[in-house]
Amino acid sequence: MRVSTIRSILNNYETLLSSFDEMIGMGGDLAAKARGMHAVMTKGAFIYGLLCCEQIFSPLEEVSRQLQAVNNSAAQTKAQIQFLCNVLTEMRSSFSKLWAESLLRIQTYGLDTIVLPCQRNRPVRYEDDIAADVLPLEQHYRRDFGEFM
Repeated sequence: MRVSTIRSILNNYETLLSSFDEMIGMGGDLAAKARGMHAVMTKGAFIYGLLCCEQIFSPLEEVSRQLQAVNNSAAQTKAQIQFLCNVLTEMRSSFSKLWAESLLRIQTYGLDTIVLPCQRNRPVRYEDDIAADVLPLEQHYRRDFGEFM
């Protein structure tokens, strides 16, 4: 995954949305594809996902590039891997900042709010514990972010 592509989408988000609107107005086959992309990009979860990917893949891509250097020693490689582990560990504690940025962009671009994914129906034998499994919105995505890390 190229982080530059993700950053380009994030930096040009409003322009992309308006371009898709124009393509939809033109009609034809291109309008159908543009309508689908526009529908995806107007969901708040999409921009949240892009921000997560940017935050996680940026250090991974940088370390990957450094590890491919011809003149790397074993000590340098070990230091680069340790740096990556430290950065990823720090990211777990910075989820609130990522969440706040996601909500700000959702509000700025007028996107649909992030919602909890649909829950599967639980077997009847677990009916008593249903309320215990439902997490608040931010906690649900914090858990997913931690698992992704």
